Amino acid sequence: MGGTLKWCKNCKSLQMVKIIPAEKYDNFSSKSRNFWFDNGSGEEENRIHYFQRKARCLHCDHEWCTVEYDYVDMVNLTLSYKDLIKKNVGLKDKIKSYKDVVASMEKTQISLTIDYEHKKGELRELAKAFKVILNHIDRIEELEGSI
Repeated sequence: MGGTLKWCKNCKSLQMVKIIPAEKYDNFSSKSRNFWFDNGSGEEENRIHYFQRKARCLHCDHEWCTVEYDYVDMVNLTLSYKDLIKKNVGLKDKIKSYKDVVASMEKTQISLTIDYEHKKGELRELAKAFKVILNHIDRIEELEGSI
């Protein structure tokens, strides 16, 4: 029995698989199954070539897509990723700090809004009391004028 030994996630073990030729399925955009991963730099030398094909586990018949790539390209990609991580050390803490500042500002805004509404209510009550006092003064003046 020939075949290729690959990890089957369904069986959760290494199993013999059968490689399915591209002609047998049509869910890939290229019959050649050759693709390029562009890291977003737009530079051709930073693209990584990979080869895509389907495999079927000979034990459980589970099918999946496999990807093969040049080992050196993947090592370089991993090193680039590590460099990116190093450059962004502390970024997570900075973002959390900014979020904390925004949350604090929102609480302050809510507090100021509550204080404003409370003071506005107090001023309305004072205005009503002041009108009552002015009415009393007017009545007192009327009574004094009638004496």
